[in-house]
Amino acid sequence: MAARLGADERREVLDLASEGRSDIEIARRIGCSRQTVARVRQRAVASDRTSKGRIIQARVTPEEADAFAAMVDEAGTTTSEMLRRMIRLSAGVADFRAKELEELGRTSRELNAMARNLVQILRLGHAGKLRWNARDAALVERLSVRTEEVARAVQALRAASMRGAFVRTELVGATLGDGGERAKEVGANG
Repeated sequence: MAARLGADERREVLDLASEGRSDIEIARRIGCSRQTVARVRQRAVASDRTSKGRIIQARVTPEEADAFAAMVDEAGTTTSEMLRRMIRLSAGVADFRAKELEELGRTSRELNAMARNLVQILRLGHAGKLRWNARDAALVERLSVRTEEVARAVQALRAASMRGAFVRTELVGATLGDGGERAKEVGANG
């Protein structure tokens, strides 16, 4: 049996649990102990709790309540988590789920690889191994700098979101070399 379950196995445990399978059945299928399955289930529930939080109440129509309940069921989450997510998003605050965080990590790694490739092209150009003019060199250099800036912003956004911090993004510049996406923490998620 594996010492630790990876993110994919934990997600599979939760998917199988949502299908109504027993802990023993899931454990056999994944190749882990029943206790491990129980811990994964418990951590998924515990991550939905907010310490030192405030209770917010609102009165809604029966139609709104039904529509919201359908959204909660479709998302496979709890009412509280859906409300917190909606509050964050309506405030313009980034709130990422595990799959989205994984995608941000992959994107960040791709951007870093692109930046390394651009630096290699710059080195070849400066060494005289490429035929290009000064304008081409300046463009590649700006591209390299911009790619690195965006990669750092994606990494900062992902890291802050993983810590559970509220993260607001703002576009500082939309043209090449005039700034880039910046991520900044604006508060803690409790």
